Order: sequence, then C-alpha cells, then structure tokens
Amino acid sequence: MRRVTYLVMDEADRMFDMGFEPQIMRIVNNVRPDRQTVLFSATFPRSVEALARKVRGVGARRALPASVL
Repeated sequence: MRRVTYLVMDEADRMFDMGFEPQIMRIVNNVRPDRQTVLFSATFPRSVEALARKVRGVGARRALPASVL
C-alpha cells in the first residue's frame, strides 16, 4: 500500500458515522504520506468534519460542494 498515491473514499461521512474510523485510519497510516486524498459525500455534518481532517493530512484544502460547481 506504500505505492498508493491517490486515496479516494465515497460516502466518507457515512463510513465515519457508522464507526469505521479505526479501519479507515489503519488504511491511511499504511498509504504514502504524500498521497492525494479525496473524500466524496452528498452531505458532510460538522460532527464528522474533524475525523475527515485527520485523514486529509497537513496542508490539505477543503473542496467546494458539488452544488457550487
């Protein structure tokens, strides 16, 4: 998994909400630290946003919602 350069998760908020944080963090910790991380979700409650920040990593930027694009 150290060769992975893109980490993409669809419905990321649901995965965190359903309690998959330990499994997600295990994957994240085994992927290259210089990866590009993309989290997709139709909704993203603030309660889940802090968990998503841990996955995104340092220096990451928040994307615009699809409705804005």
